[in-house]
Amino acid sequence: MHQDYYEAILQIRPKKQSVLDFVRNESMRSNTRISKEITKDFGCDIYLSSRKSAVQISKKLKKNFNGDLKVSKTLHSRDRLTSKLIYRVTILFRLR
Repeated sequence: MHQDYYEAILQIRPKKQSVLDFVRNESMRSNTRISKEITKDFGCDIYLSSRKSAVQISKKLKKNFNGDLKVSKTLHSRDRLTSKLIYRVTILFRLR
């Protein structure tokens, strides 16, 4: 797998260090690689290599921290062998 490969983007708004540490620990626990992190003035974007684990991490975020989730998916490509559509997921976690 290429080092820049990602299937999901987890957007944390606003930036809070305890939430970022929680996401890093959960991604290590689930063997999901963080492709890159982009820090912005209003939050942080975390690019994850697994869509399934990104959804699980976001549900744990909602349970442990008081916030809202918004999930959207974007068509990325089509698998050459199976002809299945491949989607990338963007998950917004906004703290209250």
